[in-house]
Amino acid sequence: MTDRSCGLYRTGKALTSAPELVPEGTLVFFHNHSEQGVPVVLLPETNTDNVWSFTSEGHPVQDDAFLSALIPLLPEGFYVATEDFTLPRGRLIREQTLMQLGYNRLGIPIVFLPERQGNALAFPARGFRADGLDLDTLIWPVSIPEPEPHEARVLH
Repeated sequence: MTDRSCGLYRTGKALTSAPELVPEGTLVFFHNHSEQGVPVVLLPETNTDNVWSFTSEGHPVQDDAFLSALIPLLPEGFYVATEDFTLPRGRLIREQTLMQLGYNRLGIPIVFLPERQGNALAFPARGFRADGLDLDTLIWPVSIPEPEPHEARVLH
């Protein structure tokens, strides 16, 4: 039925079987497989540290037009700017700026810029809209390792 990969999408049209629950312009997590045997979309439920958790109950998708209208989104996470660019409200982002990418419930990208707090960086809960930009070409993912348990750290 679909060649879409599992991941984050913005709906380009309402889900025919549940237009009031999954309208056009909604952030969804799409699974091309499910226990029901058909693809499903999950809706955002809670946002913690600028990352969405999605509902466990999926809405079955049996509408090829809905699938074709899904707009793929970059994964939430940490990125660096590959070049200077300006956000829609005029905020300049310099090349190599570290940022966190998230989304609002409408699937609009939000850029969170870190704030220095002593020897740490903290990402605020409020960011800057980045709609209308080709983020695929403007940012590159970076890996930030998870900390080891405190006992395993070697101090020198």
